[in-house]
Amino acid sequence: MTQMLPKGAVSVHADGLELDVPRLAPLIGLSPEGWREQMAQGRLLARAEQGQGEDEGRWRITLRHERTRVEIVLHPDGRAIARRLTGLSRAVTAPFPPDAN
Repeated sequence: MTQMLPKGAVSVHADGLELDVPRLAPLIGLSPEGWREQMAQGRLLARAEQGQGEDEGRWRITLRHERTRVEIVLHPDGRAIARRLTGLSRAVTAPFPPDAN
């Protein structure tokens, strides 16, 4: 069985999440250095959202780079319970709007 998320890639803390770039970067086809470069250029977008209502305690992490989007849903204990990889019809280069949900 393939792991949905590399062990130690995301740590859940009381005040948020901690992402381990060397473990996450390969999910979107980048090296850790490439991740940092693409993030600095606004070509890699990363977003974490805290669940509400029936999803209370869960987190969703969305990574978008060029034509790839990876969504990971985390259980409150930090286990990945879902992962979706999507090829987008066009490259994404604009950051998320600050109030987007």
